[in-house]
Amino acid sequence: MKRVRMTRSTLDLTLPDAPSEAHHTIRGALPADGPALGEVLFLAYLGGPDQEENDEGEGRAEIARTMGGAYGPFVEAASFVAEDAEGLVGASLVTRFEGVPLLAHLVVHPRAQRRGLGSRLAARTIAALGAMSEPTVRLAVHPESPARALYTRLGFVEV
Repeated sequence: MKRVRMTRSTLDLTLPDAPSEAHHTIRGALPADGPALGEVLFLAYLGGPDQEENDEGEGRAEIARTMGGAYGPFVEAASFVAEDAEGLVGASLVTRFEGVPLLAHLVVHPRAQRRGLGSRLAARTIAALGAMSEPTVRLAVHPESPARALYTRLGFVEV
């Protein structure tokens, strides 16, 4: 699948304001979150250009690959999940691909989309990478993905 590669400095923490929603808690991602994140990934991409998984099982397998190192070592210190009263609703998962931090997945459950949660998760990841003295973070996105506009607002540029 064709992807647009984008990059962003982690040293510039200037980000657009995102609404704050007190009912979402953001915390570090844990391997035990994998199964629930598989469902979030599947539902977040369902019907869109990013959909590669055909069911929640394939979503869980993709998260297991990501956290298990298939795309480079998982960077737990820069990976976060968001949860509400019903469970996990989002994640920002980072790996070290070809020696550089890669935002492998930034996903938000449909019930929590369009509320700034993706921006807040990305901001947390960018700040964590900056604190780790990582100068940049990269990602790859489908050219038709609605997330491409979000990444541009967050300061990512095509490379």
